Amino acid sequence: VPVDAALPGMHYAARSIKHSIEEALGPEGQAAQINVGLTSIELVDIRIAAPKGWPADTTLRAKRVVIVPDLRHLMSEHVEITRVSVEGGYLSALRPRDGGGLKVLPSIAERAKKRGRDSEERRGARVHTVALAGTVIELFDAAGPGTTKLRIDGVKGTIKDIRTPELDTR
Repeated sequence: VPVDAALPGMHYAARSIKHSIEEALGPEGQAAQINVGLTSIELVDIRIAAPKGWPADTTLRAKRVVIVPDLRHLMSEHVEITRVSVEGGYLSALRPRDGGGLKVLPSIAERAKKRGRDSEERRGARVHTVALAGTVIELFDAAGPGTTKLRIDGVKGTIKDIRTPELDTR
């Protein structure tokens, strides 16, 4: 396929991903900028506020997030994301009192579950690699007496093979 013929399709696909990102951020989320390139989407100053009852005021915050989708899968039932790079990030996670595993991004997970119940259209995603640089992770453990917080600063590393909408079970 000639490059000039593929560019409009790539641009349309990137715009489609931008819309999906805005939808995933939901009413709790905001980004100062969402920049769509030919092969990636950049989010600047992103924040997702925590729902009521969450032990922190934010579930996710980052100075910069770059999402690189696998453009071959954008029109399929299942989106493939090659890489998500998070710079200057913050992530809070909770192990609830009643167990059930570690919870992250609860508002996004709840919307994904609701979409799955309300619709037959189930467009999940697979993220091959999430790269963290200069990230703070706060883990809240409410399974014991009271809630214990463990803060990990300066996290640099990768997480592989994340599947959604199962965010609440990973």
